Amino acid sequence: IKGVVTSTKTLIVGLIKGVINNSKDVSSKAFKSIALALSFIMSIGSIKANAADNKKLKKEKVKVKPIGQYTDQDFINVMKNEYGMTSSEAKLFVELEKKLKIAYPNDSQAQIDRKFFMLISKISYGRGNGNKWYVPLMWDDADGSLESVFNGKNIVSGILSYIGYSHKDISKFKEAVNDNHSDYNKNHVDFAHLGATLNAYQTDGGFTSNLYSTFRGTNRKEAAGIVGDLTYIAGNNISIDNPDYTADLDAVNIYYRSKNSNQSISQIMTDYYAEINNNPIKRAREFKKNVDWDNIKATITSSNISTLNNPLFLIFGYPGKDEVDKTFDAIDNNKEGLK
Repeated sequence: IKGVVTSTKTLIVGLIKGVINNSKDVSSKAFKSIALALSFIMSIGSIKANAADNKKLKKEKVKVKPIGQYTDQDFINVMKNEYGMTSSEAKLFVELEKKLKIAYPNDSQAQIDRKFFMLISKISYGRGNGNKWYVPLMWDDADGSLESVFNGKNIVSGILSYIGYSHKDISKFKEAVNDNHSDYNKNHVDFAHLGATLNAYQTDGGFTSNLYSTFRGTNRKEAAGIVGDLTYIAGNNISIDNPDYTADLDAVNIYYRSKNSNQSISQIMTDYYAEINNNPIKRAREFKKNVDWDNIKATITSSNISTLNNPLFLIFGYPGKDEVDKTFDAIDNNKEGLK
């Protein structure tokens, strides 16, 4: 319906312009009436198109099932609910794991998982995409490069083409990830951020990132996630919003679930989000079981004070401390998010 409405809209706009331009005197009131009628029809078409889009994005709760019994439609609903995808976009990610298994039949499930999240993260954190020159280098050292995972292939579009996506679907795939990453409504988990954090847990990382993280009193995996968001370690100001918060926690939780399972990543993600939706406090509670949360909090506080190197911050706080305190409170009290 959306395509039909768009074409009809273009046609009607042309008709309206033509009618109005030729309505030069009082005797052309009839033409103007036609133009208004056509405009009204066009508005109805737009309403119907918007309704169709909203229907696509309508949340459909996924029921908790024994893992291994979730369907493709369940995973599609997870992608729509948690990441804000449309149905057609979500289907592209359902196909991703299947296409990877066909293209790399000798890979273990862990290697497929690695490739899956590497492609997701490098769309937003890799070369190009408006990133400053050092961003891809920093992330390549922290969570691995495409070349190291895809046998020398280093372009996301080329890899997606290699495993069987059409040019049209590649554009749609990348657009869906980037739109989610820059979601101005801040209503969904940041998929690229989750992928980058999860990648850091899946690899030993490079010499530079490991050395630098150790020097700053943390480890590379934590620096790629919540420690990086709540400190100045990555060279940025403290910045965290709800998509970052959920991505940081979900990445760790999904990683540990996948690490201890041979199930497909789509089954693991679907099971995780079905449980989270059924019991929202589980997100933070599970995160604290997977990490040493008290140590992470101490690391964040000490890192920020030492970085800013001002004893007054012990008394009055430091820039970004409100965001740190809000995040600490959310995790300490098992809140679903920062809202």
